[in-house]
Amino acid sequence: MLNNQIIVTDRSLFLAAQRGIHRELDAEKLLDREWDQLCALNINSPKAKLVQCGFCWADHGELQWMQTFTNHRGNRVVRHQPGESQDHPYQSVETPRHKGYKRRACLVGDRDGLKSRNEVPAADGKTIADALLEGVVPLDYEHQHSDFSRDKGLTRRIELIAGAGRVPMFHTDQEAIFKKQTAPILRTDGDVPLEWIEDLNRPLIITGGLREIIVFTCDVRNGVYCPKGKISGCGKPHARTEPLRGITLDQALIHGALDEFRYVMNAKVTALPKSFWTTRECYERYISALDGDGKLAPLEGAPASQPATRNGARRGHSGRKEAELAAMHALAIDLSTLAAATPKRPVAPTIRRPKPGVCDTGNPTCGKAARFYAAGWRCDNHVPTNCWRTPQT
Repeated sequence: MLNNQIIVTDRSLFLAAQRGIHRELDAEKLLDREWDQLCALNINSPKAKLVQCGFCWADHGELQWMQTFTNHRGNRVVRHQPGESQDHPYQSVETPRHKGYKRRACLVGDRDGLKSRNEVPAADGKTIADALLEGVVPLDYEHQHSDFSRDKGLTRRIELIAGAGRVPMFHTDQEAIFKKQTAPILRTDGDVPLEWIEDLNRPLIITGGLREIIVFTCDVRNGVYCPKGKISGCGKPHARTEPLRGITLDQALIHGALDEFRYVMNAKVTALPKSFWTTRECYERYISALDGDGKLAPLEGAPASQPATRNGARRGHSGRKEAELAAMHALAIDLSTLAAATPKRPVAPTIRRPKPGVCDTGNPTCGKAARFYAAGWRCDNHVPTNCWRTPQT
């Protein structure tokens, strides 16, 4: 259905569909008797002035009276009058809380000097970001306030966003939605007042989905975490997780856009959850220890397809990197024995890393002496507006 967001001007009509911030409701979710009644009353739509286009009113403040009928295939049709305006693609009706979280994400990005926009479609046209924060990586923030659909669950949507070259960060404030998911999603408390959502002076603490990865050798001291139940320890290397406390949603957005937080799917850890967000240090320590799990979801795009996945000895690292990895393996943190097959991660794209102390604004870069801000190294002439600066020692 196109033009599904409508506003019914006759408030005496009781309609079961959920209403959004501008009183718009989803015409597809009306009960059959409600739809039939609406069509009967709206036969002469320009004179009836009963069904208004929710898209035009919310986006442009325009009054557009819509035609409503059931076509020969039994499908519901809501369309503009001939020659007045183009029809709009189907979109879910957003609640005030959903729109508030989207605006907060952009406010956070703007405050810290990142380019931030709402409702940004991907280049391939398969996804639209609730909010896009462009830092070291393009962070696609998505707030989920209702259950995921069957055909586009959380895992599928993560794959679509990653395939478009973006980093997907899903967030919910509903405990029931959070508990159903087996893919990375952040959670905050959902009982905060609506006006707090857009108030950056009110921190929204993350209560789930953000964890620290701890790599350990299973011995007497750590036997309580042994997946085989041996209290004395099994002598093999394992990884476990613990919640990261005290991090706010605003910090997660900025750290995610700066590539300081990363997400992991189906990790080889001793207890649930297996999918979560973690720090870059934990992520790289886990990758180096496990040597690739095949289910890890890196930030560099879509997971590697099965035919393109490489097995066998690692190739392509520098001698220095190989020496570092060899030293880590010598500390008994090699978890490769836990995985029967160790497919490799997709090759990371080249990311331009700014030179410390030099302003990296422009192309070519400015090159003047600079200080470090959340958006990068900036000289006095390129200081981001209202952006915090990391003190230099």
